[in-house]
Order: sequence, then structure tokens, then C-alpha cells
Amino acid sequence: MVAFKIHLKEKVRLGDIDFSYLNTITEGDFEFLSTLVDLFINNTPKEIESLEWEVRSRNFEGIMVMAHALKSNLQMFLMTDEAYFLQVTESDARDGFLASDAEENLQTLKQNVLGVVSILKELNAA
Repeated sequence: MVAFKIHLKEKVRLGDIDFSYLNTITEGDFEFLSTLVDLFINNTPKEIESLEWEVRSRNFEGIMVMAHALKSNLQMFLMTDEAYFLQVTESDARDGFLASDAEENLQTLKQNVLGVVSILKELNAA
């Protein structure tokens, strides 16, 4: 177990979102980029809710699955602290363990990610 604390972003701004990895994998294909952003907007909040449920239920198998899925999504936007927390949580769950601050970190992760989702929705609407 590694002690780790995610820092809450007071207000997520467009400049906080790193598109460099997405730009690399989409190779300038705006339609592909738009599809990945739409998937992130539509799926990630639901996956966070699922992870919250698994954590509250102490279902380690479910925690592993959801943390792994979310980690991949967050890595697309280079949300490294949040992805690292999910990596640690996935590893801890594999060992049948959940850190005492996991729920607090998960709430911070949720707020940060929902801030990114909100900005991405605004960009899509423009």
C-alpha cells in the first residue's frame, strides 16, 4: 500500500485538460478524436458511480475491474494523479485491501473528472 492523496482542483479550466495523448493517437483525425471525447463524456461518470458502489460494497473483484477501466479513460487526458490512485486501488483490491482514504480520494477524483466532463461538454456544444 502506498499513501497517496489526490488534490482537488478548485475549478477545472480548459487549460487543465491535456489533449496531447489524444492528438497523438488520433493523428489529426477530428472525427476519431470527437468519438473518444464523446465516449469519455458519456461513460466515465457512470463508471465512477459503479466504482463508488463497488467500494461501498467492498467488492474487491468489482473494484479491480472498474479501477482498471477508469484508469485507461483518465490516462487519455493525462490525469496522472487520478490514474495513479486508480492503479494503487486496483493493486490493493487484488490483495483484498482498501486504503482507509480510498473513499475520500474517490470523491476528489469524481469532482476533478466531472469538472473535465463539464468542460468537454461545453466544447462539444460550441
